[in-house]
Amino acid sequence: MDKKDIKVGIITIHGICNYGSILQAFALQEIIRTLGYDCKIINYKYPNDYHLNQMRLSKNVYAQQHINIGERIINKIFHYIEKDKFRNIIDNKFAEFRNTYLNLTIPYKTFDSINNCKEFDIYISGSDQIWNPRYCFNDPHYFLSWINDKKKISYASSFGVQEITKNNLSIYNNYLHQYSSISVRELSGIKILDSLGLHNTKLVCDPTLLLKSDDWKKFINKPIVKKKYILCYILSYTYNPYPYVDTFINYVERTSNRKIIFIDGKNINKLKPNRKVYKDVGPIEFLNLVYYCDLMITTSFHGTAFAINFNKPVYSIIENNSNDERITSLLNKVNMNNRLIKIGDKFPEEKELFILQNTDIELQSFRFESLNFLKQALEK
Repeated sequence: MDKKDIKVGIITIHGICNYGSILQAFALQEIIRTLGYDCKIINYKYPNDYHLNQMRLSKNVYAQQHINIGERIINKIFHYIEKDKFRNIIDNKFAEFRNTYLNLTIPYKTFDSINNCKEFDIYISGSDQIWNPRYCFNDPHYFLSWINDKKKISYASSFGVQEITKNNLSIYNNYLHQYSSISVRELSGIKILDSLGLHNTKLVCDPTLLLKSDDWKKFINKPIVKKKYILCYILSYTYNPYPYVDTFINYVERTSNRKIIFIDGKNINKLKPNRKVYKDVGPIEFLNLVYYCDLMITTSFHGTAFAINFNKPVYSIIENNSNDERITSLLNKVNMNNRLIKIGDKFPEEKELFILQNTDIELQSFRFESLNFLKQALEK
């Protein structure tokens, strides 16, 4: 059968307003299409009723910001002024990107409806944290459970944790042994798979890194910010990076002559003269802001990945004793361990802040290995 006649379906998390999720879905789709296959993303809704019910039943403790009374007052004022203005803008920008650039199947809005998705010759569980029990609650569809007679591949799937409970391991064991090829995007994932007796697995790069910087440039026009700037993209849903990250940003601001730009971020930064908070950033604006920045400070895996891909100085901040190796594995692979900061670490010296490391050789090698894995998995 000719490649163009082979239909490949990807299941991943693509429908939420998260830059990494939507851009990795696009990237994997595009790479598979450039390899010559007919590729679509299975339009499975996340979260659906299954996930929402599990969230209510779970005893998961999510990170919380502890803010002082002054910040609470500021937040209430901005909440009253802005209401849902920016939420609606962002929703529309993500919907426009999905509708324009993602090749989607018909919607599968419920837990059971996806069982009717039988149109593909090859099924891929794609990147993102689809195997993280904390967020996906062992949803069997992210293990391609409803497919019995077609090839199953994992590309850069993430557990998002270093350890899986015995109960979850037994569930995962049943599903994962049905795959013909498995790859993950962090070293801890390889160790989990080893514990299940799955030894012929591969550490690969995130799909966003399979596309080169030049491939992403089609989305990038003139810079949104005209001055030199430091970009801060701070997520706090897995752990609370405050107040350490604020102190670090203050330190960098004092030692540089650049504007401080935040993607979303705390409202109090809107009141500081050298800072600007963008609350309406869609996927395309996200790429623009990373591409033109002079330095990126982030707690995000995909923030780190795009900074590396665009050859930008970056500091990635992780929790001390973190249970999430996604950022660590990536920085280790491209020989950028010195750009990793754990909460509580001593700040780097001023002269080190804007040092640009040449990671071309390491990144090209990682990309080549990963693409080779994907090619072989699709062909065998």
